[in-house]
Amino acid sequence: MKLALAVLIALIASLFAGPHAAQADDESVPWYRKQAVEHAQREKARNGETPKPRLPLTPEQRAERAEARKAAQQERRSKRQAERLDAIQGRIDALTARLAKAKEAAAGPDANRVKRCQEDLDAALGKLKEARADKRINKGEQRDIEAYLNRVDKRLTRMGQPESAEDDIPLEKTGPAPSFGKPAKPAKQGAGNGSGSGDGGGSGGGKPKAR
Repeated sequence: MKLALAVLIALIASLFAGPHAAQADDESVPWYRKQAVEHAQREKARNGETPKPRLPLTPEQRAERAEARKAAQQERRSKRQAERLDAIQGRIDALTARLAKAKEAAAGPDANRVKRCQEDLDAALGKLKEARADKRINKGEQRDIEAYLNRVDKRLTRMGQPESAEDDIPLEKTGPAPSFGKPAKPAKQGAGNGSGSGDGGGSGGGKPKAR
């Protein structure tokens, strides 16, 4: 029993001695991190690898890494912009093919619809060419193009139907509107402070407070 107790005390003492012994060498490095580094170096030495010391970066190396990060971000941004432009181009091509089929049998009201569809497609293509020249497209420009394409889609869907007021399709912009600041707060209404009495037991509200 005494032997087991002595062994337990020795184990506890060794656990507490580890941190203090490591910190005695270097107070700035925690003992558990130092042990992890030593363990990694032993593993590399066991595998035949030469452990390389990790030196602090020079200002030139930091600048090079910062430039590399900026270049990678710009590349990812350009890739996303190209994907958005290609998706819009794909939708324009699909609507152009539908319009070409509709032109073959266009007569009466459909001839007017075909003309309006062609005008909207030309407007969408013009905006897309401008975006491709800039190699980028913002949300406002994308909403404008999608509004034209949505109207073309609706008119093509109405092909073969008699002319009606539904042919005057408004140019509705899709997607969230750009936010240029916080929305204006609604005007506060004055609290009611008047009261009335009578057979109906009614109550009157006061006027809004003057500012």
